[in-house]
Amino acid sequence: DTGRGGAIAFVPSSVRSDSHCIYFVHGGGFEYGSPLEDGYDSLCSRVAAGSGLVVVCPDHPLSGESRPFKAPEIIDVLLKGLRWLLRFDPVTKERRKASQKLILAGDSAGATQVST
Repeated sequence: DTGRGGAIAFVPSSVRSDSHCIYFVHGGGFEYGSPLEDGYDSLCSRVAAGSGLVVVCPDHPLSGESRPFKAPEIIDVLLKGLRWLLRFDPVTKERRKASQKLILAGDSAGATQVST
């Protein structure tokens, strides 16, 4: 799990750099999954294409028997990603000129994490 981190941005074919953004946290029982596994890449791509919004899916640490990460550390990583999105455009990586509206979403354990 030490190689995890960052996020995958799913960018629709036509997107304005100032549009809203969806921050989607994948599920997996807190122990499994990634933005590129279990169909999340397909789901996020379809949501981006259908909504015209960039969907950002963090590759956050997972918990479990052999992993050192617990809920507080995982939530901290997710909050750092959220704070970055509030300040920077996920497409251009440039600092935003205005405040950004973010839509928080998740699936299964990911929904629990975004509601925390």
